[in-house]
This record gives sequence, structure tokens and C-alpha cells, in this order.
Amino acid sequence: MENYEVSTGCNVSGEIHLWRRKELSPFKTVKCATELTLFSSSASVGDARDDFIVAVVKASQTSCSFAIAREPRGNHFANTKISRCAAPENITAVTSSEGIGSIVAAGSQSGRLYIWELTTGRLLLSFEAHFRAVRAIAFTPHVSPMSVITCGDDARCHLWSITMDEDGGSMKPLRSFDGHTMPIVSIAVRSTVLLTASTDRSMRAWNIPSGSVLFTSSLPAAASCLSMDESERFIAVGMVSGEVAVCDAIEGNGSLMTTINVRPAIPISAVALSPLSSEIVVASVDGSVQIVDTLSGVSIAEYKRHVGKVVNIQVNPLTAAMDDEAVLHSKSKSTARTTGTLLQRVHVNSFEDYAPEKTAAGAQCRTTKAIALRAVRKSMERRQESAVRSNSNGAEELGERVRTLDTECQKLKLECERLRASGNKLASMLLHDIERASKNLTNLANDHAP
Repeated sequence: MENYEVSTGCNVSGEIHLWRRKELSPFKTVKCATELTLFSSSASVGDARDDFIVAVVKASQTSCSFAIAREPRGNHFANTKISRCAAPENITAVTSSEGIGSIVAAGSQSGRLYIWELTTGRLLLSFEAHFRAVRAIAFTPHVSPMSVITCGDDARCHLWSITMDEDGGSMKPLRSFDGHTMPIVSIAVRSTVLLTASTDRSMRAWNIPSGSVLFTSSLPAAASCLSMDESERFIAVGMVSGEVAVCDAIEGNGSLMTTINVRPAIPISAVALSPLSSEIVVASVDGSVQIVDTLSGVSIAEYKRHVGKVVNIQVNPLTAAMDDEAVLHSKSKSTARTTGTLLQRVHVNSFEDYAPEKTAAGAQCRTTKAIALRAVRKSMERRQESAVRSNSNGAEELGERVRTLDTECQKLKLECERLRASGNKLASMLLHDIERASKNLTNLANDHAP
């Protein structure tokens, strides 16, 4: 079972819950106010850095910033409100950049964009970005350190360069992404790729530097939210019909793979793919948060701690999982849930079953995933070994090992092609990685040829 951290915010209770996939119970609750309309988290709360949760409270029409920082002993978290950024109108979208010197970007009902300094709450910049309400904002660090993308109810999407010495009232977008015919409700940025989802029943992918359309996908219903995994393989689009559309971002150029009926006739309010893309966390306007399998659409678990609309979901990988370690905490509610005291650190294997369902198809997916991971792992080991084999005597031995591994990759490629012919969608994803690994092995053999 994949494990990760999840942040979910409820508009009725005004609380943000921080919980882990395996436990399905909050290890931390951040009380923002009596009512919460939006929130955005800039980093994982399990990270070693200071992490921020930016919340927007509807009652006072202000953006309130909270920091989740470690205590001096480093054994538990504590809430520290660091600033309050006043806004003269209703805020409809918010996001923040990472780091201690981060900034907060918020869009308003009138279409105006506000830029605040997080630590001081000082307004840095304000300008008219859209002529209708702003619905989503995203920073684009891979394009420019100080650039941001906005979208709104005017069906427009713009790329802005945030320069503090410019006149905010006369700012013009660096690039506009036009093509949708109805309000754009959600965006996602991965590297130099922009995804936009609209109520016109379409989802588009754009190349940010050029502004060209990479692909367009038709949806069964109007979109309400979207998410893309870090590996840029899957796209999950939540819809007002209570369904989640899963699209193939690599092989199928955004083609619809499956439609998951999560909550019939109940609109999806937020969606997020897990770090390994094996699961989708889906929230509805009635407060339910379900975890479903990406490929089969089977409901795996449900988080039942919210009593109202879940306004956002953010998923982050566990640091312990990255280091192939598990941190065991006390099961006592009076100790672990409050302090999170470290009791023991145990070394475990990083690979777990990819598909949670215990079916023949699930077993086939797990076997294919395991074989592919072993092949990639062997490829990395061989590349590390080649760094220390610089003399001519070791070149022949290294070449023989590379050829052997390349033969194994070719066998694995044939097996994946057979599985893909039988309708296994995961095999198509893995075939892309295997071909890339084979190409790297060929380049490695050429570099060390005598």
C-alpha cells in the first residue's frame, strides 16, 4: 500500500486536517476560523524545511497565513500565525511559493490579482488580471522564478511576469492561452506544461514557453478541478457530475482512459493523484473524501472527518518513504497524536504492491511494475559502477555487463508489448520507461567502447 501525507480543508468547520494515507486519521488539525473558503499549502508538512499553509477566510474577506514549523526539539509541530494579508474584496483563488521568503498570490471576485509578502503581510503588487473572477493561480518556477499563471471566468488564461518596480495598473501578460469557450475552473503546472480544465467539457495541455496546444481532451461533463501526477503520466479531472475522468498524458496524448463514478450527481470539489500515481484522492461538496484506484476505479478507503465541503486537497510524499525508512510513532492518542514522539526507526524496502486489488489483473500489474523497477534499478547500478571503471582493462568487462542488461531490457520490452496487446494500460506506461532505459544503456556502451 502506498503511503503519503494529505492536507484537506473544510469550509464549515474552518479546519485543515493533516493525515496519512495508511492511518486515515488526522495527526494535526489547523483551526483557521469559523469558515474556510480556500487554502493552499506550499510544501509537505513532513519535510525538513519550514512549511506554510495559506488559508482564506470568507467571513472577514482576508487571507490568513499560518506556518507549520517544528519545535526546537524537532519532535512535533506547532501552529504559528505569521501574518494577515488584508484584501478589500472577496478572494476566489490563492497560492503561495515555497521557502521562507515566499510570496502569496491571490485573485479576487473582480478579476484583480494581489501579491503579498508572506512573512510581513505587505502588499507588493496589485493589478487587473481578468475582467471576471479569478478561479486558479499557479507559480511557474521552471519558466521564470517570478512568473505566475492565472485563469478565470472570462475563459482566459494568462502568464504574468511579477516585477515589483512596474506599474501594476498597466501590466500586460507575457502570453495568453486562448481556446476555451467557458470559464476555466482549474489549472495545473508541471515543468513547462500547463493544464487547463473548463466548464466547456474540455481539458487542454499547453507548452508554456511557446503557447502552443499539445492536446485537447473532451470530457463527459463540465470540469470542476484537475490534478496531474509528478511523473506527468496521468491526469485526473473532477467533474460536476460526481465523476473523475482519468486521462493518459503519455501514450494517448490526453485520451480518456476511464471514468470513475465516485459520487453520483454530487459535484467533485477537489482531486489529487498520489505520489506514485496508483491512487486518486477525491473530495465532494458533501464532505466525503474517498481514495480510489487509478486504473480500476475501485474505492479503496474513505476519510470521514469532515462535515462540510472540502475546498482543496494537497498530497505530498513522506520523507521517510523516500529514504526507504519507516518512522514508528506511539499509538496512544495522548502521546502520538499530540507530540508525534519518535520511538524507533526501522529500515524497510521501498517497493510495495502497485495495484491494491487482489485480482488477476492486479497481480499482473504488480508483476510488470516489479520487473520494470528491477530493470531501472540495475541500469542505475551499472551507470554508477561505470564511473569508477575508467581504465581500459575494465572496459571489456563493463561492455559485457551492459550488453547482458540490454538483452534483459529487450526481453522485458517484448513482455510489456504482449501485455499491452492484451489490454493492460499500465504496460503502455512502463514500455516508455523501458525504451528510455535501453537507450541509456546503448549510450553507456558507446561511451565506454575501447
